[in-house]
Amino acid sequence: MGRSSWTALFTLVAFAMAAGCERDDPPAIDRNRPPETFVTLGPESSSNPNDPVDLYYRAHLFWRGEDVDGSVAGFRWAVDDTTDPSAWRFTTETDSIFRFEVAEIGAKEHLFLIRAVDNEGKQDASPDTLRFESFTTHAPVIDPNRVSVVAQSPTLGTITGLTSGDTVEVFSDIEVCWNGSDEDGFVVGWETKFDDEAMWRFHAIEDTCRTLTQLSPGLHILSIRAIDDAGAKSSSINRVRIQSNFDPVSMLDLSTFRAVLPRPWMGDSLIIGPGVAELDTLPLGATISTCWTSTDIDGPVVRYDLNLGGPNPNTTALCVDTDTTGTNPATGMPAPERLRNTDAGSGLPFFVKGIDILDNVEQRPDT
Repeated sequence: MGRSSWTALFTLVAFAMAAGCERDDPPAIDRNRPPETFVTLGPESSSNPNDPVDLYYRAHLFWRGEDVDGSVAGFRWAVDDTTDPSAWRFTTETDSIFRFEVAEIGAKEHLFLIRAVDNEGKQDASPDTLRFESFTTHAPVIDPNRVSVVAQSPTLGTITGLTSGDTVEVFSDIEVCWNGSDEDGFVVGWETKFDDEAMWRFHAIEDTCRTLTQLSPGLHILSIRAIDDAGAKSSSINRVRIQSNFDPVSMLDLSTFRAVLPRPWMGDSLIIGPGVAELDTLPLGATISTCWTSTDIDGPVVRYDLNLGGPNPNTTALCVDTDTTGTNPATGMPAPERLRNTDAGSGLPFFVKGIDILDNVEQRPDT
C-alpha cells in the first residue's frame, strides 16, 4: 500500500472518530420556563387599537410576575418604542407613578409594555400591555402679570416698566422676562419665537428671559409659551409687542396762523391773523400760512404731510403758505390752495404730520 493510500485511510478514520464523538454529546435542553407578567391595577387596556382608553397623563400603575420553576428577579418595561433594546428599563418595583407625554394640544396615544425576568435571566416572551391615550386637564400658561420688558436705549439709557404695546427708541436692546404655572402639574421649560423665526427656541426652566438687540424700525413680536411635565404646551400664546422708532411729534403754532382772502370786488384782501384759536371761523376760499415745530427722539424729521383745509401738500420746511402750494393743471405753474367748504359741525381739520428719516409717519398729529 502506497504512502498516499495510508494517508487517505488515516483521514477517513479520524473523520469517523470525530463524528462518533459528536453523536455521543446529548443535545442541550432548556427546561427553564419563562415567567409571566400581569398589569394588576390601571385602566383596562383597549382591545381596539383604533379606540384606546383615556388615561390621565400622571398614572399609578401596578404589576406582578409569576414563575412556576423559579422566582421573579425583576421587570423590564418600555413605552411606545420597543425596537431599541435600550428603550427597555429594568426595575425590581411592582408599581410606579408614570408621567406619559401628551400632545402639544389634546391627547397622545401610548403603548405601555412590561415583562417579568426570572432568577436565571429569562424574560416573559409576551409582555403584558396597556394601550391608552394620555391627556392633561390643564395646559400650562404664561402669567401676563409676570411679563416685564426693560429697554437699553441709545440716547435715553435704561427704561424699565415697559409693557406690550409700548414704543422704544430705534436700535434699542430689550430684555423680556416672564413666568408661568401649570394647574395640574408643573412647568419644565419654555419656548420663544421672535418675529418671523421659523423654529421655537427652547429655554430651560430657570431661563425666563430673552434679550433682543438692535431693534430695527417697526413692530416686533416675541411669542412665549410654557411646557409642562406632560409635554403639553400653552394653548394660548403670550405675545409681547414692541414698536421700535418713536413717532415724530409736531405742534402747530397758532400764533403764526394767518388767512388771506382776496376781494377783487373791493380792491383789497381780507386778512385774519396772525394768530387764531381753535374753532375760529375762516373765510371760504382763503389761503393759509402758518408755522410749526417738530421733534423726534430717534432722529431728524425730514418732511411734513399737511392738511390745511385743502389738498394735502408735502414740504420739508417748517412754514407753509398755501398761496403757492398748489399747481394749475393747465399751466403747471404754482397756484393757491384754498379753503374748502364743510358741513361738518366740527369744522375742517388742520394738521401737520412729521415724517422722520426712517420714513416713520406721525400717527397722532396735532390738530
